[in-house]
Amino acid sequence: MSRVAFFIDLPNYYSRLLKAVSNDTKTIKDYFIHWLDFDLLAKYLSHTHIGIWVFYSGNRLGPSGDRIEGGFLNEYIKRINALEGVTAYDVNIPGEQREPYYFKCEDCGHEARAEARSEKGIDASLSVHLFDTLEAWDIAYLLSGDADYVPVIRSLRRRGKIINVAGFSDASPAIIQESYKFINLFDEFHKHDLFAFKVFKHGSIVDKWLNDSLYPNTDFAKEDEIGLRVLYAEEDLFRFNRSTPYHPGSYLIQLGTSGAINLESRLKPIKEILAENKDNVDLYISEDGEAIIEISDIKPFVWEGVLRRLENFLYDYVGDKYQKNLARNGLYCNYKIKNDTDEYEFVKFDWHSEN
Repeated sequence: MSRVAFFIDLPNYYSRLLKAVSNDTKTIKDYFIHWLDFDLLAKYLSHTHIGIWVFYSGNRLGPSGDRIEGGFLNEYIKRINALEGVTAYDVNIPGEQREPYYFKCEDCGHEARAEARSEKGIDASLSVHLFDTLEAWDIAYLLSGDADYVPVIRSLRRRGKIINVAGFSDASPAIIQESYKFINLFDEFHKHDLFAFKVFKHGSIVDKWLNDSLYPNTDFAKEDEIGLRVLYAEEDLFRFNRSTPYHPGSYLIQLGTSGAINLESRLKPIKEILAENKDNVDLYISEDGEAIIEISDIKPFVWEGVLRRLENFLYDYVGDKYQKNLARNGLYCNYKIKNDTDEYEFVKFDWHSEN
């Protein structure tokens, strides 16, 4: 079996990811800091690996408008170092070089190129580490689009090593040509992982659906309970609205209500993501005010990342059951009206089995 290793030029990676979605760099920054897991990306590219080495500078990461630095950078490095197989190296060396980045004017839409200061040593340290570890691996994935690595790749290939380059559409043609295989990470992985992030991130659709305060409509009986549910399935078991195409082998999330509740706060983020993803999100509201939302095409290779984040706001309520039940069962959040106000009070999370 071939031994696989991963080498990541973090400043180059982050800058090019920002450029890939230059019209929404704030979302990309949040996604990069809080959601993107390099162990899951490596698992998608190769089922097994001997390690993931990440090289960065301890002072700053990214252009000024979307820079990660100080305590935020320290917390980010702490997060990725906790991922399985990931080791991040601070290779800050005195001196500066210029790192290109791209931005789009919010007024006219014109795209421009600028340069940000970046510490020296990352590409040199990564290259040395490639040679220091070459006896331990047969195939390397280099996550960078920088042409500076071309001589290193040539030398390693002469030694019989396979070097795959994983980057973005703006990767240097020279490094693409020299690599054994080039993978466009945005098309292959990030656009699917980013969609899952927008659905499940803190304050977004699922989080607000399960956790926001509830208010009844005026005709709602005070003694009744309501339920919110989110369903996960690998197959098209049952769908309320079939206008959205379903993709076999992906997850289908269904959010629903029972009872006439005020959904204003919940529908706003749903309508926002619906405008961007009409092929993956469907919204149906009945005459009596009940709502059903279907979110399709959550890819299995990003689902483990979804499960990691759902733990943040489910585990306290359902304990270790969430691991075994979340894939195919319905999760209901039960509320009922307080006696002295018109607000709902939370009762409990409960499971409904499909079996």
